[in-house]
Amino acid sequence: MNSMQRLISQTVKRFSAGGEAHGLDGIRSAMCSLTPRDVGLLAGQPPIRRESCGYIGVDDSPFCTICIFVLKEGAKLPIHSHPAMTGLLKVLYGRVIINSYQAPCANKTLAIGQNIRATLDSVSTLTADNEPSIVTPTTANVHEIHALENSAFLDVLAPPYNDEDDRSCAYFRDISLGAMVAGAARTLEVIPPPRDFWTQPMEYEGLPLAP
Repeated sequence: MNSMQRLISQTVKRFSAGGEAHGLDGIRSAMCSLTPRDVGLLAGQPPIRRESCGYIGVDDSPFCTICIFVLKEGAKLPIHSHPAMTGLLKVLYGRVIINSYQAPCANKTLAIGQNIRATLDSVSTLTADNEPSIVTPTTANVHEIHALENSAFLDVLAPPYNDEDDRSCAYFRDISLGAMVAGAARTLEVIPPPRDFWTQPMEYEGLPLAP
C-alpha cells in the first residue's frame, strides 16, 4: 500500500467511525509522509493558469474529501467556513499564512449580509516542515489562507460539504477594526462567493489509487 492509499484508508477508517479532533494520529502521519512528487507535483509549481487556484480531487466518499490546492504566490482562499466538520491541512511545498477564527455560529445556516461574532484563534505561517493544521467544529472552524510563495497543500475534510445536510461553505469579510491579534474579538460579515476567487481543475498524477 503506497502513502496515498494509506492516507485514504486511514481517513475512511477514522471518519466512518465518527472522527473528531482526537484520534487523528494515523491520518496526520500519513499526510506527513507524502511529498510533492508523491502527488504528481514539483515543488514550486504554480497552477495551470496562473491567475487561478488549482484544485486536484484525490478521493471523495460519504465520509470525507481528500484534495490538493495549488496556489500561486499572492493568491488566497477567502475567509470561509467548515460547518460541523473536522479538517486537516498539510503544506506540501511553499509558505502560507492561515488566519483561523473560532466562530460557533458558522456551524449554522447563515444569510448574506448577516454579521457573526468570532474570535481570532491564531495567525500562523506554515511550510512543509510543519505538522498539519487542524479544524474542528468548535476550534478554528473558519479560516483564510494566503500564499506567500507558490504553494500547495493537502486537505482532508470530514464529513464533506453537502448543501442538503446544511454543510454549505459560507464566505465572510472581516469588518473589524484593530490589529489581527490572536484572542481578539472579530466581526465577520457573510458575503456571496467572491467573484475574484475560482478554482482551476487539475488532474491527479500522483501515486496510483486503488480502483
